[in-house]
Amino acid sequence: MFDTLVKYMYENLNDFGEIMAADGKAIQSYAGKISKKNSGNKGERDADWCRKEYTITKPNGEKVVKTKKWFGFRLHLLSDATYELPVDYEVTKASNSELKETEKLLDNIKEKNPKKLEKCIT
Repeated sequence: MFDTLVKYMYENLNDFGEIMAADGKAIQSYAGKISKKNSGNKGERDADWCRKEYTITKPNGEKVVKTKKWFGFRLHLLSDATYELPVDYEVTKASNSELKETEKLLDNIKEKNPKKLEKCIT
């Protein structure tokens, strides 16, 4: 269904997909990781841990490093920046690289229809 809607946008919006933006979003899992010690196999099998650091510059020029850690997944989203509509996406383990997954998303679009990326600015 998603691919059908994206195809519809390409067919009906002349400049759809010309300017794209990519981003990743943390999706925290409420389930814990499966324990090797405890039996019962309760827990999350596909998620993992991720740690991301952000450097922020305060108004006084001081640099502060903030760290975000989570257990779960990451949404990798490629969207049309003009219409703010999604073009492609992938949900992966939290630790997967945003850059590598974005490259995969662009490769997927290129494989499906190479003409879609001819006028694209990323």
